[in-house]
Amino acid sequence: MNSEKDMLTNIKKSSHYGKVFSQVLFWIGIALMVITLIAGIGIISSRGKFDEWILTQDTEVQHKIGSVELINIDLGMGTPEDLNLESDIPALQAEIDAHPYSVYYGSVFFVLTACIAYYCAVMAFFGRAFKLIENSPTPFTSEVKKGLLIPLIGVAVIIAFTLSGGFAILAGILIWVIYSVLDYGIKLQELYDETL
Repeated sequence: MNSEKDMLTNIKKSSHYGKVFSQVLFWIGIALMVITLIAGIGIISSRGKFDEWILTQDTEVQHKIGSVELINIDLGMGTPEDLNLESDIPALQAEIDAHPYSVYYGSVFFVLTACIAYYCAVMAFFGRAFKLIENSPTPFTSEVKKGLLIPLIGVAVIIAFTLSGGFAILAGILIWVIYSVLDYGIKLQELYDETL
């Protein structure tokens, strides 16, 4: 059986690796966020050149193995009317009418940028939580419990939007269990500290 010191060393070591991995994912997210933002701005500001390009290209992407079709994506998405873009703002509606594909794909990239920004925030909170665990004398402190709550909720939200509500509920229950275990650990740590 490992001694208490060895167990704390393992927790700190795993927290260090968690911190480093969170930071790597954070910086990858920042790079992707900059790329998607630049792409969105470039498409929106193309003043119709993107629409002309889409209309003159073979926009259907197909990947087949033998006769089995794996993926079929049509970037043109039919006629501009098929996009069903409408706005109550006259200037925006005029832009939609003039350049529907630029507005649509530029907006998609802006939404993607916002999603990546959220992901980066969650990774930053995880990095902060791992650093807090690494630098704490024990992982059972109220600061660690609070520090883990925000990124765990952030992951549950990501799961809800990317997988399904069922997985989000499962993630919520997991967060509750982790929170309860940490709460119990904090009480035990307080009792342990009082006996010393």
